[in-house]
Amino acid sequence: MRAEVKLPQLISDGMVMQRGESHVVYGWADSGEKVTVTFDGQSVSSIADAEGNWSVSLDQHIAGGPWPMTIDGENHIELPHVYVGDVWICSGQSNMELPIKRVRGNYILECALSENDYIRQFKVYTDANFKGPQKDVKDTGWVKADPKSVNDFTAVGYFFARDVYARYKVPVGIINSSVGGSPIEAWMSEDALQAYPNDLKEGLKYRDDALIASTEKKNGEINSEWYGALAKKDKGLHSSPKWMSPKVDDSHWDTMNIPGYWDEQGIPKDFHGAVWFRKTFELPERLDGAEGALDLGTMVDSDEVYVNGVQVGKTGYMYPPRRYGIHKGILKAGTNSIVIRGISSGGRGYFTYEKPFELSADGFEVNLRGQWKYRIGTEMDKCGSTVFIRWKPMGLFNGMIAPLSKVPVKGVLWYQGESNLSHSSTYKDQLETMIQDWRKKFKQPKLPFIVAQLPNLGPVSECYGNSGWADMREQQRKALEIPYTYLTVNYDLGVWNDVHPELKQPVGERLADSAYHFVYGEKAVVGSGPLVTSAVKKGNKIVLTFDEIGSGLMVHNGGKLRCFALAGSDKQFVKADAKIVGDTVEVNCSQMEKPVYIRYAWADNPLGANLYNADGLPASSFEMEIK
Repeated sequence: MRAEVKLPQLISDGMVMQRGESHVVYGWADSGEKVTVTFDGQSVSSIADAEGNWSVSLDQHIAGGPWPMTIDGENHIELPHVYVGDVWICSGQSNMELPIKRVRGNYILECALSENDYIRQFKVYTDANFKGPQKDVKDTGWVKADPKSVNDFTAVGYFFARDVYARYKVPVGIINSSVGGSPIEAWMSEDALQAYPNDLKEGLKYRDDALIASTEKKNGEINSEWYGALAKKDKGLHSSPKWMSPKVDDSHWDTMNIPGYWDEQGIPKDFHGAVWFRKTFELPERLDGAEGALDLGTMVDSDEVYVNGVQVGKTGYMYPPRRYGIHKGILKAGTNSIVIRGISSGGRGYFTYEKPFELSADGFEVNLRGQWKYRIGTEMDKCGSTVFIRWKPMGLFNGMIAPLSKVPVKGVLWYQGESNLSHSSTYKDQLETMIQDWRKKFKQPKLPFIVAQLPNLGPVSECYGNSGWADMREQQRKALEIPYTYLTVNYDLGVWNDVHPELKQPVGERLADSAYHFVYGEKAVVGSGPLVTSAVKKGNKIVLTFDEIGSGLMVHNGGKLRCFALAGSDKQFVKADAKIVGDTVEVNCSQMEKPVYIRYAWADNPLGANLYNADGLPASSFEMEIK
């Protein structure tokens, strides 16, 4: 009995093929089986090789669609809706993966207007494989944008695709291949990792199925034992009434101001375990039984939330916003209670400062900030560490990038780096190695990469000390030394208290501007903020020159330039005055006899940095040796 012709997940109904390129259609069949692909009047045949692989190349095709495609062998396959346009891979970690549903509240109108047959996402589901490059990805498919499906689109990728479609009116396909928390080495192939023997050795370990099985078993045991013991010991779960009940007498509970760190207000330092927080509030008669919503910001590490004794939501880790709906019939007129069972398993317990902390119902809002009652349910030892196998070197490349590499794409959007902060000194080399290797694997030596530089995070600080985030931004900037690699600067788009800033639309828009300028060749569009090219000492000043100045350099919001610093050979940086002179910046160095290094915007959160081009894009931070 002969096997049926099979197609990879990527070649499926609703797909977008890259315009301006020969279209590659491939799959599997019995050895020697003839397969014929027909698309818009062209038919091309192939004979499956000894291993059952077959592939055809269709002529370039004008953009548009949908057109039908058929594949015929021992069986007949129809793909009624095939589009031709631009295909972009969206890869990296959580800030690329983050779906629109996490930020939908900021983009209600944009989501409502998202219906578009010509914007499509192919979501690659997480799959780490260490045996070698895989031929296909997990079951998935192409999905068009509409007000419901857009919830699962990468937010950055969607806004990029929306703008590209609006400009060129061609179908835009985004291949969302991204995984939260992933380090760059997970996205590097075995070939690329030859230059990093320690990473290669670590990845090769996980070719052992027994090691993976034992690691996953141990991970499960660590979590189940810790949380199981927590549940058994937590007095709040075993008292009568239980502590989520509205009937609980909290008169003897302690008080704490929320939001804030637990250990700054009575909880022991290095506490791990469960703490119950309780607050009552009043609602008017008209809200009896009304639907409502809670917005509790973010917290460490996990939580269960109850309103009037009914659980309305829970989250198992620190990053997602706690936005919980309250169904009809839970709220009541008069006194209501809200209880948060907060769990600290490994981090320092806290409710994030300056995040929303409120309940709303039918236009009525209750500010939940301020004093809460609290009581410790139980204290535990810190939960043991688990191993994230999916983050190990080469696994994500093999499972999530290699299967995509047979089809041409327009370019790659790369938003990653947070997970490599602790060893950022090698990131430039890793990123360059990865980019060049992907280009080889895709057989596109000029494949464009647009890198989203990391945004600001943490309290605003002076721009003269050490900074891990600035180190990483510098590594990303220096990766531009390899051709067809571009950068968007985003340190003005983050927020100090969230590693996942919700302003995803402007990030997507900047990536689109970069694509217009560098990839689509629209030189009238400014594709980046100013990028320093040289620092030369002339008398008592240092003259800085820049690329990507657009319509000229400017001081954002007026005033004096800020965030420049100089240092001698000892790298002890001090503040320096600077001013714009034509298309250059002149930095006064009269206070330093022998300046050797210059820095700009060198801080985790350099919000004082105000060198922009006149097109509204910030200059990249940098450190440079003075000539």
